[in-house]
Amino acid sequence: DGRLGVVCHFYDLSERLRYENALREREERLEQAMTAAAAGSWTLIIDTGEFIASDRALELHGLPPGTAMTRESALMCVHPDDRAAVQRAVTHVCETGEMVMTEHRVGQTKDSMRWVTSHAERRTGHDGRSVVVGLVQDVTIRKRAEEILRAERQREGDIALSLQRALLPAELPDHPFVQIGH
Repeated sequence: DGRLGVVCHFYDLSERLRYENALREREERLEQAMTAAAAGSWTLIIDTGEFIASDRALELHGLPPGTAMTRESALMCVHPDDRAAVQRAVTHVCETGEMVMTEHRVGQTKDSMRWVTSHAERRTGHDGRSVVVGLVQDVTIRKRAEEILRAERQREGDIALSLQRALLPAELPDHPFVQIGH
């Protein structure tokens, strides 16, 4: 009839708010788990070579938060002696989609070097592109403990060998009726 009016539309946001709260809680738990595990995450976009890493993953590789990277620059963070193996693993996961795990050193000096383990698998990203997603975890303490244990076992073996040699005679008796060998 030509008169002005107001139209209102109401809808219940309760379900959406519950979903958003649940999502936020899951993200907080995931962040807590990643922190407790000394782990970080990374993504490699296969077709562009773009490498996206969490701040924790960057920190493990001795880089400041927010550092922009490529597949090649990420590989340069790996210890030179381990680069070829890591490159083979990344190529393998990109080509086959099979999950891979590497254990390698990062850092260039003895003081900055860390041992990390990295798990990676290929997936389809939310935009439809093929990506490799990974988790990297600091295992330096475990590797150092393994080195100490190896050295301790070697030392124990050396002590046992010394003891055995000390208990055996230096020379065998010479007897005309008996042949003795050792």
